[in-house]
Amino acid sequence: MFRKAADLMCALMGRTVTLKREGLADADFDGVIRGVRADDLVGSAAQADMLLVIPAAQITGRAPKKFDRVVALGRQWTLQFVRECYDGDELVVYKALIRG
Repeated sequence: MFRKAADLMCALMGRTVTLKREGLADADFDGVIRGVRADDLVGSAAQADMLLVIPAAQITGRAPKKFDRVVALGRQWTLQFVRECYDGDELVVYKALIRG
């Protein structure tokens, strides 16, 4: 249930983001990029870091991982940390700290 809601929310409020990894084809999805809040901080976040919400329904079979690159809004960022968010046993979204 939450997986479908998260996918719809990202499609309505997000923007097109491209996930890039060496040796694999690029993957486009609708992601939400926003500033980092205090409760999102993991490790040592820098002031220019952003949070990217990636709907799991849009990138099935390809989990984002540290040091992947994402391109959106004419900018490029590098994933610094990726957290999986579940509803019970169903993967709903990935939340990634991005820097660039």
